[in-house]
Amino acid sequence: MNDSNTESERESLIPGLPDEVAELCLLHLPYPYHFLLRSVSFSWNIAISNPSFLHTKHSLSRPYLFVFAFHTPTSTVQCHALDISTARWFFLPPAPFPAAVSFPELACAALPRQGKLFVMCGTDCSNVVYSTVTNKWSSASPMPTAKSLFAAESVSGKIVTVSGSGTEIYDSESDTWRLGQRLGDELASYEMVAVNGKVYVTEGWRWPFMFGPRGWVYDYDCDTWRVMGKGMREGWTGIGVGVGGRVFVVTEYGECQVKVYDEESDTWQYVGGDRFPSDVMKRPFAVRGFEEKMYVVCGGLNVAIGSVVGNDNNNGVRMRWEVVEAPKRLGELSPWKCQVLYA
Repeated sequence: MNDSNTESERESLIPGLPDEVAELCLLHLPYPYHFLLRSVSFSWNIAISNPSFLHTKHSLSRPYLFVFAFHTPTSTVQCHALDISTARWFFLPPAPFPAAVSFPELACAALPRQGKLFVMCGTDCSNVVYSTVTNKWSSASPMPTAKSLFAAESVSGKIVTVSGSGTEIYDSESDTWRLGQRLGDELASYEMVAVNGKVYVTEGWRWPFMFGPRGWVYDYDCDTWRVMGKGMREGWTGIGVGVGGRVFVVTEYGECQVKVYDEESDTWQYVGGDRFPSDVMKRPFAVRGFEEKMYVVCGGLNVAIGSVVGNDNNNGVRMRWEVVEAPKRLGELSPWKCQVLYA
C-alpha cells in the first residue's frame, strides 16, 4: 500500500495539489523556464508537451520586450527579455552572430504574435530565428543576396528587407524568399518603419547637413515604390517608430520630444501629454512600437513606455509615459535593437 501511495505521489504534477490546479501553476511560470521544466520530472514533461497545455499557454501569452545590447567590457552582444507586466528581466541564449560582424551588417525583425525573432546578416546572407516556444535559436533560409547596409521590418506577416541590392521578402511559414520591386535609389543608410502595409525608408540627415535626406515609401500590396513626401523626410529628425498605425519620431536633440507625422498635410506635429522622461533616459536609444504603445530602451536598459491616450483632431496626439528602471547589473549595456514578442 505504501508503494502504491508513493507511486501515486510521484505521478502527480505537484504533490498535494490536483493536477488541474498544478497545471495552472505551470502555465503562469515565466516562459523562459518552460523548456527547463521538462527535465524536472516525467509527469511535468508529459504535461508541458501536451498540445492542450501548449494551446492554453498560447492563449495566456503576453508581450515581452526583447533587447539586443552591447556589453562594452567584454565586447559581446547580449539578448535580454523584459516581462513587461512584472518588470522582470531574463537573460536569453546568445544569437549566433557570425564572427567579426558589425551592427551595420545586421538587421532584425519580428513576428510578434508568432513569438519569432529574426536576425539577418548581410555579409553571409544568414538568417537565424529565435522562438519563444523553445527558447532557442535555429537557422532559417538565407537571404538571396549579400548586402552591407540594409534594414528589415515585418509587414503583413512577412519580413521585408531593403537595401541597395533590392527588396527581398521572407515568408516564415514556407521558409522561402522572393524578390520585390527594387528601390529606385541607393541610400547612405537605411532607417525603416512599417505601418498599415507600407514601408517608410529614409537615410536621415547627415553631416554637414548641406543636402536634404532622401526617402522612399514601399506599398507591400502593390509592390511599388514612390518618393517620400518632402515634409516627411526633412522632418524625420530622430529615430522613427510605428505606433497605432502612425509614424512617430523620437527626436535626437534637446529633450527628445516626440513627433507624429500627418500624411494629409505632409507635416510633423509635436505629441502632447507627458514630456519624454529625458532625465532618466540617456542616449543611445532603441525604439519599438507595438499596438498603441512605444517602447524606448536606453543605456543601462532603462525602458520608457509611452501609451497613446489621445488621438483626435482637436487636441492632437497625447502620450502618457512610465519608466521601468533596470537592475544595476545591466548598467554596462548599450541597446542596439529591440522587438516585442508574445510569449
